[in-house]
Amino acid sequence: RAQLWNHGAESGVWQQKRGRKIRKIGKLRRILKQFLTADGNSDAFSGQLS
Repeated sequence: RAQLWNHGAESGVWQQKRGRKIRKIGKLRRILKQFLTADGNSDAFSGQLS
């Protein structure tokens, strides 16, 4: 029983770490998307100016 509980705690910590990593990647992707859309908007804007 103690062993099972210990294993469960370890996998819980592992899942937490994995969840944090996934959230970090999601944040980075969102930032990248914002940069890409900002680039697209600036291109359209400069196109309108010329």
